[in-house]
Amino acid sequence: MAPRRSILRAMLVAGTLLTALSGISVAQSPAASLGALRSGLDGTNWALYRITAGGISGPPTSALGATLAFVGDGVGGSAGCNQFSAPYTADASQLTVGPILATRSACDDNGTALETSYLTALSTVTGYAAGGGTLTLTDATGAGVLTFGAAPMPAVEGTWVVTGYSDGTATVTPTAGSSLTFAFSPDGRTDGHGGCNSFAGPYGVSEEQISIGPLMSTMQTCGDAIDTQEQQYLDALQQAVTWTIASDTLELHDYNGALLVRADRAISH
Repeated sequence: MAPRRSILRAMLVAGTLLTALSGISVAQSPAASLGALRSGLDGTNWALYRITAGGISGPPTSALGATLAFVGDGVGGSAGCNQFSAPYTADASQLTVGPILATRSACDDNGTALETSYLTALSTVTGYAAGGGTLTLTDATGAGVLTFGAAPMPAVEGTWVVTGYSDGTATVTPTAGSSLTFAFSPDGRTDGHGGCNSFAGPYGVSEEQISIGPLMSTMQTCGDAIDTQEQQYLDALQQAVTWTIASDTLELHDYNGALLVRADRAISH
């Protein structure tokens, strides 16, 4: 999985789908990854509620749901409008984040202001303190620049097996012998299989809304029927704007409430 994500990241950067905040140096070695895992941050998710940097002092005025999730040696989430991801290194009290990659969706003025302040502050972080359901990130002077509250992982996270998707006119079942899957990780990335190719890209999720893509996939061909199915499936995923879950069945819908994708949660063994 890691090599494919590295290739995808390079493709996204080359295609200007992502932008990097420069000037951050991070050592990405086995020791660094182990340090991240040992820090206790791995597998945690946080909701931003205070910025003390970039001209903001106090709770963000925008209710756009900026988040921060640590998964392995990567961190990511929502910056209020766009999704972002970055490597990180950490020990018991020190933390370095970057370089930061973010999607480039247009935001309103409040979203842009929050996002700029948030990501700029995140790139200056050198330490952290966690306890009592609160995470405070500090800069080189020891001043707290970002404060978060503990948050549950969104219910959509995990791996899903598709049982139906929209072909543009009706809901159809996957072709016999093919498997359509997708998975949502807490750092704002999704990946899966379209029946022929693997795909990956960013996603954002809130209590009721979801945004998936842009998705990039490998370039194999598997015959007209499977190739057409895959294109219709990826199109359906990227048109989703709302989600619901009932009895471990996830449904993705478009603006008009029409069903785009139905999937069952994969059973862990």
